[in-house]
Amino acid sequence: MSCDHLGIFNSPMQEKSEKFPMITSFIRFLVIMVLSSFIIFACVPKGPPPPPPPAESLLLGTPFLGDETELREQPPETTRVETGNVSIEGWMSPPEKILRFPVELREAPHLSFRFYCQTTTPVRIGDLIFRVDYVPETYPSETGEIPIEPIMLFETTPVQTPRCFDEWILQDIDLTEHAPGRGELRFILDGPLAGDPGIDFFWGEPLIYHPLEARHKNILLIGVDTLRRDALSVYGASPIVTPNLVTFAEKSTTFTQARAQGPWTLPSFASMITGKLPSKINSMSFTGHLPERPDTIGEILLKNGYAKYTICSNPWLGYAESGFHQGMEEFWFSFDASAGDSVDQAIEFINRTQDQDWFIFLHFMDPHIPYNPRGEYRDLLLDPLIEGPYTENFDEIELWKSGEIVPPPEYIEQVRNLYLGEVAYVDAMLARLYKELEDLELLEETLIVFSADHGEEFFEHGGFDHGHTQFDELVHMPLIVMGEGFPAGSTIDTNVGNTDIMPTILRYIGLDIPVDLFGFPLQDVVAGIVDNSRIIFGEDNTRGTLRKFGVEWPYKCIVDWVTSETVLFNLENDPGEQVDISLANADLTNRLKSEIITNMLPTQSAFYIWITRSQDDVEKIYSGSLTVPDGLDDMKLFGLSDEDTWSLEGNTLTFTIKSASQALGPSKNIAIIPSIGSETLTASVEVNGEFRPDLFYPFGDRTQAESREVTVTLDDYPLGMNLPYSRDVDFEGFYIWGVRGSHQEENRVELGEETKAQLRAIGYTDQ
Repeated sequence: MSCDHLGIFNSPMQEKSEKFPMITSFIRFLVIMVLSSFIIFACVPKGPPPPPPPAESLLLGTPFLGDETELREQPPETTRVETGNVSIEGWMSPPEKILRFPVELREAPHLSFRFYCQTTTPVRIGDLIFRVDYVPETYPSETGEIPIEPIMLFETTPVQTPRCFDEWILQDIDLTEHAPGRGELRFILDGPLAGDPGIDFFWGEPLIYHPLEARHKNILLIGVDTLRRDALSVYGASPIVTPNLVTFAEKSTTFTQARAQGPWTLPSFASMITGKLPSKINSMSFTGHLPERPDTIGEILLKNGYAKYTICSNPWLGYAESGFHQGMEEFWFSFDASAGDSVDQAIEFINRTQDQDWFIFLHFMDPHIPYNPRGEYRDLLLDPLIEGPYTENFDEIELWKSGEIVPPPEYIEQVRNLYLGEVAYVDAMLARLYKELEDLELLEETLIVFSADHGEEFFEHGGFDHGHTQFDELVHMPLIVMGEGFPAGSTIDTNVGNTDIMPTILRYIGLDIPVDLFGFPLQDVVAGIVDNSRIIFGEDNTRGTLRKFGVEWPYKCIVDWVTSETVLFNLENDPGEQVDISLANADLTNRLKSEIITNMLPTQSAFYIWITRSQDDVEKIYSGSLTVPDGLDDMKLFGLSDEDTWSLEGNTLTFTIKSASQALGPSKNIAIIPSIGSETLTASVEVNGEFRPDLFYPFGDRTQAESREVTVTLDDYPLGMNLPYSRDVDFEGFYIWGVRGSHQEENRVELGEETKAQLRAIGYTDQ
């Protein structure tokens, strides 16, 4: 068919085309080329679709209930049940007694699942039957569709499996003899007591997998709690502390400038498994948990057929509402368990999942206070010439943290040696795990990432423990990676962070990296694609005023989020962060401060109040009230003393606070978190019983209040760039500073009494 027949060049263009034959020919040529290209492109066969994952978790599906005719508009949701320290995600058996899953079997499939029973009703022989059936699709015949009888895959009773009342029972069924095709799996609870209200029966982590013949892509993510970088021999500690990690590093890539995104457990590990900054996912002290909103590495791997296991011993990760269970079908939590116990769990899991790709998040708690190393590791490092306390263990946590005890240098050294004894024990247990992977010939098909959540301060900056500063003894972390793409024995000095770990894992297994991740794959760092031009950020505190930092090598800027006090260090010349060079580098300091504020704007909006210390040593009593009319979610107070009083009734905080004198301490601070949608704060403030406009600055700068009562909104504030420095003589007073969060979706979770007790036992205080 010619182009004329298509009607493209009919009048009125016809006359013009006849006058300009060359133009006409050129236009016809273009049209023919476009049409030809379209036809050719349409006829080119597309590439094969990506292969299905080697395993398909039924947790991603929606089960039907009852027999073939019974469906519910609201399908059952999964739940998580714990027994014997192990929690499993799955379904409780419904009143209909049957869970039905449409499935498609490929070549040589296996079915694995777990079950567990709780009962307050006596169970006898024949009272309960647990069964799994497979029903292939019906097939057509001359007389219509012929149903195929269910094929029983598994059946047992409590008499045959009495352990099901105490622990999860794992079943693995070879379905190779069943022809590939579509069908339905039915998980059935049967018997006279199947509907008894005193019996709860759970089906856990049902999975169809296909044993792999190709090379595996396993992932072992090791996160050691409270592990200082310089506690490892690789980074400068005595060779006797971690000799096994030295051997590991010889076959790995060691990163020397890695930093955590928080100085305590929750924000740091949250960034590690989401690839995002704590403030962007609201995994901070205001919430106390990892919200459901961000996608975790476990959730991504669930969709890609991985067997997954979290092994941890810190309640910040392990308690039921922590949020770290997301995407992890199996989760083992034993408070303060030893590294040996945790490695036992990992080895057991690896041995039973050799036919699958697997992911383990292995957490160790041993270096966390209190320090109580086992005998041989304690004796390895303690100095026998030092007399006095702390020769076997250390548990005077609160006394050292509060400053009630200022220990002499030899005691600090002895306690640090106890800490190193705990690190040495972790190193020995890791050697067991490494040997197991070697014996199973899995090292070449496993990516191993060794890291930590934060470090520990031993009075380098006048304090002890962690969670209170952003100095490098708390945020400069170890990071060693072994596996494909990481040259053995190499050292990388490029600036990296915890947020780089998730994109590294995704690159390793060939998945696209979401554009909203903050980090970069470490493979790109090794290749030189990512360099030191980027800034690594970190934030949050469990005590003291909220601080945030940014490292643009070699400079590190730390901003007090409440007072706006800012310091700057050159880490290359001053790795101990002892010399503040901010005044001599004002432009650089202001630029980094601006980057920190704009990149770590919190998800939750907040009103920050601070009472700067007196500059003339004249006693000043600030009294009044703070009200959030549309609702108050949370409140935190920092630095208040016993002589200060406050009470919270509804949405109003009433207070009487004495300012610290110039010689006796820092500012006092309050953080108020309004409810979602709350925009305003009403403040009524007096100083020594009278209105003092020269000491009341409610707009985040030096603008004085016109009356003792003012109403301010979140949009009234200059985002911290003009905040007062509390040490400046001219800036004494009562200040309010508001920050609008990027969004505000999560509230603080309520910790259970057992979790609170566990957190108190390891040095966290929770009211």
